[in-house]
Amino acid sequence: MSLYQNLALNGSFAWQGLRHPLDMYSSLGPTLSEATFGLLGFSFEPRRDIGDLSGKVIFVTGGNAGLGKETVLQLAQHNPSRIYLAARDATKAREAISLIHDTISASVDIRHIDLDLSSFQSIRDAAEKFCSECDRLDILILNAGTMANPPELTKEGFEIQFGTNHIGHFLLTKLLLPTLKKTAGSPSSDVRIVTLSSVGSHAAPSFDVMTSTSALLAVHTLVRYSASKAANILFASELARRYPEILSVSVHPGAVSSELYRHTSAMNAVSRFGLNILSTVFRSIRTGAMNQLWAAGTEREQLVNGAYYVPIGVRGSSRFADDADMARKLWEWTENQIAEKSGKGTPRRKVKKVHKSSGADDKKLQATLKKMNVQPIQAIEEVNMFKEDGNVIHFGAPKVHASVPSNTFALYGNGEEKELTELVPGILNQLGPDSLASLRKLAESYQNMQKNQAGAEGKKDDDEDDIPDLVEGENFESNVE
Repeated sequence: MSLYQNLALNGSFAWQGLRHPLDMYSSLGPTLSEATFGLLGFSFEPRRDIGDLSGKVIFVTGGNAGLGKETVLQLAQHNPSRIYLAARDATKAREAISLIHDTISASVDIRHIDLDLSSFQSIRDAAEKFCSECDRLDILILNAGTMANPPELTKEGFEIQFGTNHIGHFLLTKLLLPTLKKTAGSPSSDVRIVTLSSVGSHAAPSFDVMTSTSALLAVHTLVRYSASKAANILFASELARRYPEILSVSVHPGAVSSELYRHTSAMNAVSRFGLNILSTVFRSIRTGAMNQLWAAGTEREQLVNGAYYVPIGVRGSSRFADDADMARKLWEWTENQIAEKSGKGTPRRKVKKVHKSSGADDKKLQATLKKMNVQPIQAIEEVNMFKEDGNVIHFGAPKVHASVPSNTFALYGNGEEKELTELVPGILNQLGPDSLASLRKLAESYQNMQKNQAGAEGKKDDDEDDIPDLVEGENFESNVE
């Protein structure tokens, strides 16, 4: 992280701390009750303060480890009808369920659902499996998350932290909403959605950066994490506005000693050293799960729909919880992105252009290559040519000839133009430090280019809105029946 990035990141936390000192203390330090060993302040004890959950169905994402596993363990002791433990690692999930059953005395129906929040298909499969087995859902805890990942994309092309922490949970919730609403309509129901966020949300970038994959990839990984956590708060508050019959809140668990920091410790020696020092005052997994357990199990009257809470049960200060306009825009943007990536709407019919080469053309090409005195280079799997407009001309398994002394290269094959975001997942592991720096500059210029294009398009006549852009390499006339 550069000096400027360090100053900006630390400055945002310092400013928040100056404006809301008690809120910042509650976010990072022990509660008054914990600091005084229960003599002062509010004390929350899951065994005592969570009511009877008989007949209720609970769904917890990331329930195989850390805060998620502790949450399942504590809720399982209050007689729920069933708990769904959603996780992508089936082995860890089975081990967690076995450990929970060994820990508690009561027999509880705990089932694993395979869920990878970075994959739309996995999310849809998980929701379909749940709905095929259960017709009610009382408590949904969006606990899973990832932090400080190196540059990486989800299967649908979103930045991995924003795509997993926000978009994945958004899609899952939308798919489960019919069941949640049905349950909320039943007598004496108390349907809740608890979304885990973080005090790190205070360092989130602007809305334009949050909703641009290329822009997110150009900033530090901890800023990308902050963006995803701000999105969690915006999502929870907008969910409460749109579906007031469902109690929706976001919570910060506190600074917790868990596997969430594995990428942070691997960044560099300074990060590892700092994390080792800070971890001495981190919450344990057990106390870290208290805030989400409080939100899931305390009396409904103690909660404000759409609010953001810091440990334990303290209403926190967050500009995102109160920004209804930004929350609405993010909700609509996320819906549109999911629809686009899922291929919904009215897709254009496409005809794949088949490239054919004639023998005469090949002979001319070989003769020209011979004159250039270039030699073939074997085993080239792909070549990517980056254009100024941010797109990439991609060649798969091309033929490459070169004459190194004369700095001459010849490339031929079937090239196709693709967006930068389509290729990033496959080429990140091929890039060195210099190339990554170039990719960052390209992402920044691409972002600026998109803004300029958006401004120009906004000035076009409204009569042109319904005219689709032509797509290079596609023949629409041949589709006329």
